[in-house]
Amino acid sequence: SFPSSLIPTFGVSATRAEETLSISTSGWITSNTGAMFAKFSQPYVDSTSATHGVATTDGLARWIYTIQGAVRAYDGTTVRGGPTYTANTQMKAVLALIGGNMRQSVNGSVVGVSVFDGTMTPDATLQVGSQFGPNTKLNGWVKEIRYYPAGSPSDAQLQALTA
Repeated sequence: SFPSSLIPTFGVSATRAEETLSISTSGWITSNTGAMFAKFSQPYVDSTSATHGVATTDGLARWIYTIQGAVRAYDGTTVRGGPTYTANTQMKAVLALIGGNMRQSVNGSVVGVSVFDGTMTPDATLQVGSQFGPNTKLNGWVKEIRYYPAGSPSDAQLQALTA
C-alpha cells in the first residue's frame, strides 16, 4: 500500500475506495487499427505473474498493462513484451496496430514489434486502471489516456510521443 491524497475523516478512521473507469467503446474504437497512449505510474515493481491493467477491454485485449516489472500488450493471441519500468516513475506508453504488427514504445524506447493477430477484441468497454478479473487493478495512477483511431505513425513518431 502507499499513501494517497488526503481523505477528510473528521476523527474517524477510513479507507479510500478504489476508483475505476469504464468507457463504452461502441462506435469509436476499432479492432484492427489505431493506437492507444497512456501516461501512468505504479509505486512498486510487481515481480509476480499478476497483471495490472492500464488500458484494456472487457475481453482479452490488453492495450497497455504491466506484469513482472514490464510494460506489455496482448491481442488475445500474442504478447508484445515491453521494456521494464522503475517504481514511482511516470511512464508513457503507446501501442499502435499497423498492418500485421503491434508496435510499442515506452518512455522513448526503440519501438518493439510483434506479430498482430488482426483483432484487438474491442468488446464493449474500455477499462482504465483495471481489466477483467479480481486481481488486475493498477495500484497506481493513470494521468492520461488517448486513442488514435487511424493512421500509420512512424517509429520515430511513436518514440517522440513517449519521450
